[in-house]
Amino acid sequence: MVVEKIKSIEPVRTGSCRQCGQCCQRLGWLLVHGDEGMTEWLRAHDPEIKIEPDEVLDYYWVSIPYPCKQLIDLGDGRFHCKLHDSKPQACKDYPLLSDELKDGCGFRFEDLPTET
Repeated sequence: MVVEKIKSIEPVRTGSCRQCGQCCQRLGWLLVHGDEGMTEWLRAHDPEIKIEPDEVLDYYWVSIPYPCKQLIDLGDGRFHCKLHDSKPQACKDYPLLSDELKDGCGFRFEDLPTET
């Protein structure tokens, strides 16, 4: 699976969510090839959604150029997902890569200790 491929390449994610909501302001996630039905459904329901294939890692990069509609502003600088307990796996796994981190994010990526 693509997530396992990426996790084997990228250092381990540590830390926790600070509820800043930045990751949900502009959404993007990986969609494995073979899920073409999902790409067609996404395109049919929202023409603003961008879907770009990457043949090297065998996935599509899906991005939505507006904030998630499930994001609730708590009014104190924190945000909450209306679907928190049942949100999609792509949201639970985010961020997968260190370059997806936003300023102030509570997550970090650390290299695994090497065995000697």
